[in-house]
Amino acid sequence: MKLKIIDEILEAPETKTLILEPIDLSQISFNSGQFYIFIFTINGKQYKRCYSISCSEKDAQLRRISITIKKVQGGIVSAYVTDNSMINKEIEADGPAGAFTGDTLLSKPVLLVAAGSGITPIYSIIKTWAESDDAEKQRVSLVYFNKSSTETIFYDALQEIDRGEDKFNLEFAFTRPEKGGSPKQTLSKDTLERHLRILGSCHVATCGPASFMENVVSLCGSLGIDSAEIFQESFAPYHDQYEESISGSRKIAVNFSCTEGIFYLDVGKTLLEAAEIAGARVNSVCGVGACAECKVKIISGQVEMNHQGGLTPRDENQGYILACCSKPLSDVIIETLVV
Repeated sequence: MKLKIIDEILEAPETKTLILEPIDLSQISFNSGQFYIFIFTINGKQYKRCYSISCSEKDAQLRRISITIKKVQGGIVSAYVTDNSMINKEIEADGPAGAFTGDTLLSKPVLLVAAGSGITPIYSIIKTWAESDDAEKQRVSLVYFNKSSTETIFYDALQEIDRGEDKFNLEFAFTRPEKGGSPKQTLSKDTLERHLRILGSCHVATCGPASFMENVVSLCGSLGIDSAEIFQESFAPYHDQYEESISGSRKIAVNFSCTEGIFYLDVGKTLLEAAEIAGARVNSVCGVGACAECKVKIISGQVEMNHQGGLTPRDENQGYILACCSKPLSDVIIETLVV
């Protein structure tokens, strides 16, 4: 689907929302919390990136979607978007995808815990929920961490929802608050417990940096929350140049069809990590097993794979796996699909 950017909004420093609509008569449909894979052309080169939808499902009825992009250090696409006017530019999109959705989370009350730009899928879920006419809709709490109020994405919009919704409880948490503002606050067991007492039996959903989400999951575990009730949304950082070196004791032999020789991989590493170092051509976008861009075929050997809907049962029966979330358990031979 080809989209045109019809407007842009500066949400916070170096953070911009793009409002897009189809160039042709294509219809838009998504579940709140999902993402699209976008193709940006910059200086004649194409870059694929996953961005969560940051608008409500009702916007789809207007044939529009929004994505919110924060500039990251070394990010080619995010820097291009935030440093330049994007109005009237065209990009391609494929999707939607992702299982981190309002339909899943709101089957019972939910505690949402976000940090930084991790708010984008969560905001889509909250906005869709707030616009619902369902009188029996579930109670929702949001704890949202940022350095300060000036760096908080959707700061005013979230407060507006809070004022209009009796079943919504909002808490901003600032790690470096402005002078004279709210006291400094970091993620803690007490913070989560305070909201859990209000919600009772509930889901917990989190989005933000990997270390942040790990802390949320750990704290929830210490509070006795079953892991089946905890949901995470994350995208592996995109490496324009992969620099990590592989080291360790026990090795597994990996043979890619598109490279010569055998590559030895540390136990616990993914096939995508091996491919990037070995020079095997394997596409990658989301990094969490949702988009299927890194699909390869296993010819021999065994892997452990945990994906988020990127493969169909038919794919798996035919021997296809996703390199980003597959870790070899034995020596393997892999057929790559990129030529």
